[in-house]
Amino acid sequence: LVCRSLKELGANVKEKLSQFCHVPVLIVLLWWQRLMCICILVTIAIIGKYTALSDAYLSVVKALMHASLACHRKIIFDLVYSTDLEDSAAKESPEAYNAARSSLRGADGILVPGGFGDRGTAGKILAAKFLVKTLSPILDSCSEIDPDSKILCVIFMPEGSKTHMGGTMRLGSRSTFFKTTDCKSARLYGNVNYVDERHRHRYEVNPDMVPLFENAGLQFVGRDETGRRMEDLLLHRLGSWSMCLRRSATVTPPQLLNVG
Repeated sequence: LVCRSLKELGANVKEKLSQFCHVPVLIVLLWWQRLMCICILVTIAIIGKYTALSDAYLSVVKALMHASLACHRKIIFDLVYSTDLEDSAAKESPEAYNAARSSLRGADGILVPGGFGDRGTAGKILAAKFLVKTLSPILDSCSEIDPDSKILCVIFMPEGSKTHMGGTMRLGSRSTFFKTTDCKSARLYGNVNYVDERHRHRYEVNPDMVPLFENAGLQFVGRDETGRRMEDLLLHRLGSWSMCLRRSATVTPPQLLNVG
């Protein structure tokens, strides 16, 4: 609901608008002027295979824009064609290869969205490898890459169906229980024991691989009610840390996620 007025709206006007438009009084965008003069810029590189289409990652871009406003930052998006990061590109199109690597080095954070097919996958893996080595922030979203692999890190959920696509996903609000409240994931939610968030998945971390991951330094700090399905993963690195989620933060009230 957008209102125009010559002066600031009083409490009685807001209450009347709330009553007749079914908009809670507390959900009011205040100090909109400060959003127009945000001076702190953040560069986010999106490593994708559909970068030629301006709207291919529209939902991702909008989500990052909303998050940046809450953090008082303005995002500059840099769409990087993942194929340009592959070794073959260094020989076939060196200018594009150098430009893509320059985008990686110059970004404040990287997002690697999912995609279909083999094309561009190697470039995504190389981008993730580069960023892990340089301790750069990275958000990756994908499933198992090699369907013929003998060692599957990500598997199809047993209760799902590989033949019927409708109504077979793990959908809706599900609970994630933290092993301890003294972890970064729990603290981001306000030192809680569990959190309910929206899920939309057919895949999960292979439970048989969890001991190997944990022995190598990964920490699965959040699990489902059975303790067998992994939800939150933490990786502590030199002077930094990484977090991996198997859900989208859409249920928790925004105030709990505003950690500054």
